[in-house]
Amino acid sequence: SKLQGTIDQLAGNYYPLLASKGISNLAVLVVETGTGKVRGYLGSADWFDATADGQVDGVQSARSTGSLLKPVLAAMALDHGPYTMASLLQDVPTTFGTFSPKNADKSFRGMASVEQMLLHSLNIPAVRLLKKIGVAPVYDLLHDAGLKNLFRGPDGYGLSLILGGAEAKLSELVQLYLMLGNRGQQQQPLIYLEDDTLVADAQTSRQLLSVGASWLTLEALQKVTRPDVDFYWRNFSRQIPVAWKTGTSFGSKDGWAIGMNGQWTVGVWVGNFSGEGNVEIGGAKAAAPLLFDIINQITDSQKPLWFKEPDRDLKSVEICISSGYPAGPLCPEKSMIAVPISAVQSGVCPYHRNFLVDEATGKVVCSQCWDGLHTKMVTGFILPPAAQRIYQRTGRWVEYVPQHLASCPASGENPERLEIVYPVNNISILVPRDFDGSFEQVVFQANSQVRDTRLFWLLDDNLIGETRQHHEVAVELPEGEHTLVVMDDEGYTRRVHFKAFRGEPG
Repeated sequence: SKLQGTIDQLAGNYYPLLASKGISNLAVLVVETGTGKVRGYLGSADWFDATADGQVDGVQSARSTGSLLKPVLAAMALDHGPYTMASLLQDVPTTFGTFSPKNADKSFRGMASVEQMLLHSLNIPAVRLLKKIGVAPVYDLLHDAGLKNLFRGPDGYGLSLILGGAEAKLSELVQLYLMLGNRGQQQQPLIYLEDDTLVADAQTSRQLLSVGASWLTLEALQKVTRPDVDFYWRNFSRQIPVAWKTGTSFGSKDGWAIGMNGQWTVGVWVGNFSGEGNVEIGGAKAAAPLLFDIINQITDSQKPLWFKEPDRDLKSVEICISSGYPAGPLCPEKSMIAVPISAVQSGVCPYHRNFLVDEATGKVVCSQCWDGLHTKMVTGFILPPAAQRIYQRTGRWVEYVPQHLASCPASGENPERLEIVYPVNNISILVPRDFDGSFEQVVFQANSQVRDTRLFWLLDDNLIGETRQHHEVAVELPEGEHTLVVMDDEGYTRRVHFKAFRGEPG
């Protein structure tokens, strides 16, 4: 067909650039967004190139998904509530057991919204959000949406599921994005026929995501910064909207880009069929330029380009401007935002809190010390301790819990309020070996005088745990000098420095 010829030509023109960077292959799939009919299919760069395994079909090869599943997680969060696209998630050093996700740029923002998680493809907020939503529900939806290479159960993938721990085919991932473009409905397998009269099996398709969440997710993905000259797409006379997402697998083995508008859904994979990694393989830098070459060429700007806003499937809720969560009575500034009509908005902004303070000193007072003082209520926007530290380090404005009146028996300036029991300051720890020769975990302990408080544990600036009531954390401790910081949920902090040895201490 003419369209297939266009795709062959565009991929052929682009391939020498990949080859010059040591990337030996690519695959492309072009599908009608509304019907699921395949109109363009390129399994490899050159079917006759045996040295590059040209007869392997890259469209049907299962590869690590990289970050391509994050839009589904975001849509599920909107349906789940109380999340909105503006809701803040923690972007802080994080460890779940032995799993310590990192952002691609190795930085931390402290807090990032759900939308920012998508636009900048942030790994840490995505993992923390998956932890809240649950691996099993996300796994089940992906399976129902057509990802058939999930050969382990949800526990087998764990939180790495959202960062490329699972494998999928390009055809399956295009089908997954078609679900977003078709009002959240489960999509039938792609139709690989040219016959315009062909009708898909009249199976009833299930609603996997709400209509509202699907549309809001596509709206967010339209804002992702485009590569190269397409960065300025809004200035072009022929503005073509595209919701798109990239993915790069661990070890830079696979570069993905999937984009869609009301007419076309296009998927591109670049990499080596041998599985060899290459720092030049990346979704944004290696796959996205070809994606936009194709979409810009085949989209008809005279026909409808975007998805109609589903007014009946959205509602406006009042959110806190600072946190992006449903506004509570303490939130001073509020705005309206669209959410799925079925979303449960249970819970309000968790960060605005009231404090009763002494007018003269600004210190917090309580029933044990307020007698005879002039007091007033003040509201603070109190982020989690790990986020506070990042804001402080990067020079951003951050509020802290006001200090308690020093003379009060309940004062947080009383060191007995929070203490680290083990390790004590400047201790040398010998990490013991288990009977099989492996190193055992070391158990840290702390006490708090505040009942039911949460303690946050940071080892060398990495969050290693949160505790309530029983304040113990077991860690695998590498050799060297360490700093342990323990903070309670009002920001009171204790810190110790210590050394760890694996073997006889010198």
